[in-house]
Amino acid sequence: MRIIDADCYLPETVVSEKPTYAQERYSIRYAKFENGTVGIDYLKPMAIGLLENHQINPEEIDLIVSLSLAPDHLVHDTSIMGPKIGHPFQGAIGASKAFVFDLMESSLAKALSIINTLAIAESYRNILLIRYDQNQSFEQDQRSGFISSDGVAVALLEADPAQATATYALEKAIAPLSIDLNTDIKSADDRKGRFNLTFQPELYSDIAATCAAAHARNSAAYDTPVVESWLNEKTEDQLNAGPFTLFQWVKSSQPRAAGKIGVYSFDPFASAIDFVTVTVEGEKA
Repeated sequence: MRIIDADCYLPETVVSEKPTYAQERYSIRYAKFENGTVGIDYLKPMAIGLLENHQINPEEIDLIVSLSLAPDHLVHDTSIMGPKIGHPFQGAIGASKAFVFDLMESSLAKALSIINTLAIAESYRNILLIRYDQNQSFEQDQRSGFISSDGVAVALLEADPAQATATYALEKAIAPLSIDLNTDIKSADDRKGRFNLTFQPELYSDIAATCAAAHARNSAAYDTPVVESWLNEKTEDQLNAGPFTLFQWVKSSQPRAAGKIGVYSFDPFASAIDFVTVTVEGEKA
């Protein structure tokens, strides 16, 4: 894909309690929205700002794809307990002609590969990718302490026929992430579910080793690698930003050098690393 522009916001960070030998917990610094935060209040102005910067009318948007692990508190109407992200967003910005679908638990790299394939097949020109995670109603793993970061991001994309993509299994047998859903929800304020990721001390090094091996294989295909930050041993200076890592990198890099980057996404549900090349353009073709 070509990333024409992107915006991203992560709220204040919180540090999970430090691990001890007895507890065997992940020590994670993650972003957390205040209770009551509503996602559409962030997504709408971000998207409108990107479109205005590139003189695109919302009705010219061909495709909207949304991603989320926990799309809680997306809209102000709390009677809507679990809406998909894309459709209320589409209505909010007036993108009446866009095709909309959700890739709720896909890794970012895999999502960019899928979007690119569809965009080429359907000749889509103006594409919005949106990400919103709000874990207010999702509990962290009670034993390991794992939880993903809250955040919001929007990217304006174009298709790239030269995109490269691959998937690499982690070297060790790692138990994947799951989300245990609450099957007894009676109101919008009830807990929706709980993250379930067993503490695995080798996970830190296995992700790093798999990405390093893949980089050695693919480095000729891009100028700069961007590896998603999930679980890190040095939490005091490294945020568990997960899939927001790429959006943060693009936002902090603009309007400096454009170029091709190699994105390495950890897919916690498949215990794999997804890889894709992305070109940061700055201007539409």
